Amino acid sequence: MSDTPPASRDCWSRIGVDGDHSCPELPKWSVCGNCPVFIDHGRTLFETAPPPGYLAQWSEVLAQEPVTRRTTIESLVVFRIHGECLGLRTSTFLGVDEYRCPRRVPHRSNEIFLGLVAVEGRIHLCVDLGALLGIPRRDADTPPSTATKLLIIECAGQSMAFPVAEVLGVFRFDESASHAAPSTLQKAVPSFTTRIFQHQNQPVGALDAEALLNHLHRSVLA
Repeated sequence: MSDTPPASRDCWSRIGVDGDHSCPELPKWSVCGNCPVFIDHGRTLFETAPPPGYLAQWSEVLAQEPVTRRTTIESLVVFRIHGECLGLRTSTFLGVDEYRCPRRVPHRSNEIFLGLVAVEGRIHLCVDLGALLGIPRRDADTPPSTATKLLIIECAGQSMAFPVAEVLGVFRFDESASHAAPSTLQKAVPSFTTRIFQHQNQPVGALDAEALLNHLHRSVLA
């Protein structure tokens, strides 16, 4: 142990590097961490007996099972239809293309099933997704024929193309941050909406691609 008087034990904060730099030993040691006074004081921290119950408290803490937080990150392509922000898993997308007018199918095309489109040599069903989901069209909304982009998805061997007014991009969401669906989707087809995320202070409805395609083939095209 050092014979340095207790009053000088905090000299580094008064006359050392954390003080006014007036310590005559400072030029010799450059920094207080090299000074024997500072080193001796550090040793006293290891030589001081712990307070009552300290060891038992830490033994109990270290004996507990570690709590791990499992986070599932979902990658979604986010787009806008009739003022609603929607998203589908990135893995379900075949591509994004410029909108082209679908070829109508006699006696089968309607407000939901718009017809067939060819993209890179493949034929896809073209659907008005807003009508399929039951999302009400606003007066300011443009018809599908003036949409800017055509999105193509595929799941379980079934594909579908649908026009959108805007593609916001690909974003990653923490599944634990999901919450209840907005009222417009709850009144439409809530079974298609798996989760709701927040993106730039707007709700994004994460849709179930497989459920959408199954409903399309079973109910619309049957």
